[in-house]
Amino acid sequence: MVKVVIIGAGINGLACAIKIQEHYKNSEVVVLSREFSPNTTGDGSGGLWYPYLCGTTSQRLLNKWGSATYNFLYELWFQGGYDICAIPIYYFFPETSGQVKPEWAESVLGYEALNERHLEYYNQLHNSKYGGGIRFTTFVLHPASFLKYLKERFERANGKVIFGDVTSLHDPLLEEYDVVVNCAGLGARHLVPDNRVYPIRGQVTKFWYTQCCSKKKKLRVHALNQCFSKGGSQRLRVQSES
Repeated sequence: MVKVVIIGAGINGLACAIKIQEHYKNSEVVVLSREFSPNTTGDGSGGLWYPYLCGTTSQRLLNKWGSATYNFLYELWFQGGYDICAIPIYYFFPETSGQVKPEWAESVLGYEALNERHLEYYNQLHNSKYGGGIRFTTFVLHPASFLKYLKERFERANGKVIFGDVTSLHDPLLEEYDVVVNCAGLGARHLVPDNRVYPIRGQVTKFWYTQCCSKKKKLRVHALNQCFSKGGSQRLRVQSES
């Protein structure tokens, strides 16, 4: 039997563990982490589906990964009971032209570019000068609930979780495993080590509201079951634990 260990118990780590379990039935899968929910980075995130700050990732991969995630969230939303909401999102651009329709647009519900009448209305409503915009239906989830769901699903399929702290991929704790999957997130900078990994500092605040809008590179506001989440700063290579 192949023994697999995933380092990191965030959304990526638990999701990878589940997919490996399902695809390789003869494997023993373990998630090893020094932090579990509610102390992961994912717990503090906004939980909005939208390809955001994707760097040089190709449109092909964005479409592949984004569509798979969107469809997965759609299925959970349709089943109900997972603290996932389907909401309309409007995304505004300052430019008057040059906006290219992304490949993932074909995979989401209700995607369309805003026409002149829409833009005139929202420019008056927001006292802005938008040059373009799009709208479609997206999903938002409560990160803590989603992490709980992933962990319980993993453990129901005989997955094991271990509290532990490894300092490198050659750590003695990893010697018994045939495959090591790195889902340490920003921790990979020291774990691998990989100096190409860097933080992008942001912030989120929770409040009650009833709409969802986003200006390009400015602000995002979206609904969760209990409240709305507001955020959107993107300060590259700035790290703070406060």
